[in-house]
Amino acid sequence: MHQNKQIIFWLMLSAFMVIIMIFVGGWTRLADAGLSIVEWRPVTGILPPFTDSDWEEEFTKYKRSPEFEKLHNHFTLGDFKEIFWLEFIHRILGRITGMIIFIPALFFWYKRSLRDWKPYLSMVLLVGFQGFMGWWMVKSGLVDDPHVSHFRLAAHLITALILYSLIFGELLALCYGDVQKMNKSMNIISYIALICLFVQIFLGALVAGLDAGMIYNTFPLMGNSFVPSEFHLSWAMFYDPASVQFLHRYCGYCLAIILCILAYNVRNLAKYSAIMLISSVFVQILLGVLTVIYVVPMKLALAHQLFAVLLLSILLNVIRRKKYG
Repeated sequence: MHQNKQIIFWLMLSAFMVIIMIFVGGWTRLADAGLSIVEWRPVTGILPPFTDSDWEEEFTKYKRSPEFEKLHNHFTLGDFKEIFWLEFIHRILGRITGMIIFIPALFFWYKRSLRDWKPYLSMVLLVGFQGFMGWWMVKSGLVDDPHVSHFRLAAHLITALILYSLIFGELLALCYGDVQKMNKSMNIISYIALICLFVQIFLGALVAGLDAGMIYNTFPLMGNSFVPSEFHLSWAMFYDPASVQFLHRYCGYCLAIILCILAYNVRNLAKYSAIMLISSVFVQILLGVLTVIYVVPMKLALAHQLFAVLLLSILLNVIRRKKYG
């Protein structure tokens, strides 16, 4: 029992660290700080510049990047330090999160305390893969175009959320144990909702990567209609900011309907989760609308992103089918 409490505490800490990483990652993106460090040094990169000469050397490297040459050539060393520290903190938090997940996993595996080692191995592998994904994303903005690939940005976020889902799912399994089953149709709807939520978050990341929230800052119309004039059904729509915003809006409406149907049908099985699910859906929609209307202020945009994680957590809790009464 004592060992079980240790594992639960470790999973809670790991889940919290992943949420912090998602928050700081979103902040880094909104502050346009992600391309300030132009090298990937997994070991030596844990130390920041200390002396004036160290800072000048780091700034010189940044000056050779396309972002400085095309967008930030007016930057002073002081300006560079502001964006550097945000990206540096994000990378250091990534390393800390990796160690928090990896070292206890190794310890509990050695002690044979894990009820099933496969999810924990997946967590460890995903942590390493996430580090690679982060650099793969940054690298896309260091070639010619001083913007990271919005697809790589979205993949980086989705990988973090898959990792979070694994950790949170194991945490729920340890806390709840055996749970009451849903009927087959509701079980299917719950997993459809989960897939739709991941699709919606992926589209949200594309919106962030393309700065698509900066246009069509009206609701419910986009310009003079519900469908922007730029929208056309083709692969090119994923490169068009207006089309991506349109997809994100209407996928959100569809997701809200699915989640409301799910909440209604599990209200007797998990009453409080159903209430939280519906409440979170409408708060998330409100945050999305306000973010667009006010042209993506950082606080609203970060709240919108964090509420997506909360919504995911509540949905995972419902899928665990815990009977609250």
